Amino acid sequence: MTPRKRVLRALDHEETDKAPKDFTASREIIEGLCAHFGIEGGDADEPWSGGISTPLISIPDHRLLKALGVELRMVAPLYTGSPVERAADGSWTNLFGVRRVPISCKGGTYFTYAGEPLRGAGAEEVDAFPWPDPDWFDYSSVAEQCRFFDGYAIVAGYPGNVDFLNKAATLVGAEALFIGIAQSDPALLRIFDRLSDFFYEYNRRTFEAGAGMIDIAFFGDDYGGQSGPLIGAHHYRSILRPRWESHVRLARDHGLRVMQHSCGSVGRLLPEMIEAGVEILDVVQPGLPDMDLADLKARFGERLSFHGALDIQGALPGLAPHEIRTEVRRVIEIMSAGGGFILAPTNKITPDTPIENVLAAYEAASGA
Repeated sequence: MTPRKRVLRALDHEETDKAPKDFTASREIIEGLCAHFGIEGGDADEPWSGGISTPLISIPDHRLLKALGVELRMVAPLYTGSPVERAADGSWTNLFGVRRVPISCKGGTYFTYAGEPLRGAGAEEVDAFPWPDPDWFDYSSVAEQCRFFDGYAIVAGYPGNVDFLNKAATLVGAEALFIGIAQSDPALLRIFDRLSDFFYEYNRRTFEAGAGMIDIAFFGDDYGGQSGPLIGAHHYRSILRPRWESHVRLARDHGLRVMQHSCGSVGRLLPEMIEAGVEILDVVQPGLPDMDLADLKARFGERLSFHGALDIQGALPGLAPHEIRTEVRRVIEIMSAGGGFILAPTNKITPDTPIENVLAAYEAASGA
């Protein structure tokens, strides 16, 4: 069974010979795994073997994914806009005009957000803001990437694709975001619309460039906290769902499955998300309220596939390798019954995770 057939069969809610797998991790983990497997540089004769990096997305090394037995591959248009300039302190400004500032700790280096350039802005100021342009990307390489990854399940998009709440929060501040949602603030709704406009065209061109070769459209927005949803069903239904409809329709017009990222406890929002057209939930974060794996599978397993459930907060960094193997097998047994499951980390694997634990997880998932 090819990796692609394994993924698509699982998404058709049919059982497979083994659970398909996906992977995402911090730079430190990727570097450690590449060192373990002896992976250096990229092959000039295989231009996508060393991964892809743009200001929107960073895609891991294909050779690393192959070594881990990962069945999915992400594709993306290449960035051709103005070079992203980095300051002496390592900070840089992303395509949405928000400064990213590095914060180093014993676990690694992370980039926080600073500036909130649209805090207090009105709708006219939102329209005058220098939003990114889909023309800043070269979509012609998408087909070549898809052909290079022939036999794998092809994913277009990433967890920040559209991402209404997170991106708006970096532009106006988290407090202003939630007050604005509660009050249906016109300026905030205009920000949502401008984000939607950019990503609709970015995705349209990507989907068309990879027509007939892409399998999954990957969108993102974070609706869950550690104890429950960050927004209520009413606000999702009245503000966000109408803005998702065009994106879901675009994906389906191209014959793609719709995968939606959201961290945290979103169990109470899942009926609304399914009604909006979500077919695959990423990241399925266990151990939180309303996120019990067996309960999710029982309640939604006939209507929804799950992508995730490999716990990066507790299990992966905290257990011994033999315990990791047991936990991965337990998760697969619960979630793979009747198909509808792709094992993946619940977010980027963090630098405090031992490399041997990551290896143990993927070896167990592969049946080793």
